[in-house]
Amino acid sequence: MRRAFLVALALLSAVGGPAAGDAGASRPPLLAGARALDVTPPVGVPLAGYGGAGRRLLIPDVLNRYPSAFWFKPSTGAHDPIMARALVLQWGERRVLWIAVDLVGPDGEMVPELRERLAALGLRYDAVILSASHTHSGPGGFSRSRLFAFLALDRFVPRVRPEPGGSAAGS
Repeated sequence: MRRAFLVALALLSAVGGPAAGDAGASRPPLLAGARALDVTPPVGVPLAGYGGAGRRLLIPDVLNRYPSAFWFKPSTGAHDPIMARALVLQWGERRVLWIAVDLVGPDGEMVPELRERLAALGLRYDAVILSASHTHSGPGGFSRSRLFAFLALDRFVPRVRPEPGGSAAGS
């Protein structure tokens, strides 16, 4: 809890604030919006922390029996949802988006692609933060997955959009 508070405080500091001498000046309000989205992949996607000998396939899945698994056995169910959460902070023209996902970590293509897609919504490259909870009970063992791109990007980006008047809203 303390870590989350410190990160939120750092984000608020990064958004900036009026100088002490601006007490009489008109200040724009600090706008904030948050959204959580269940991005649990379907049964069959391999899990990240289960790469030991018991979780590996004896022979790689060259016959494509499991669409999302190659080296690791497919998952058999979900105990808890895999979540993606977003926090948008805006003060005047400054806007910051922080997305936290339940993954071991994003792959090398995810961050640039996410930033490119969000640039169309007016978010600068350096105003997008993507962090992972580093759970070993979430999807993993693959990259360049069209399935995960759909779950983590295609389903999430349309829900974080600017509204008339400059605030952000989720749907």
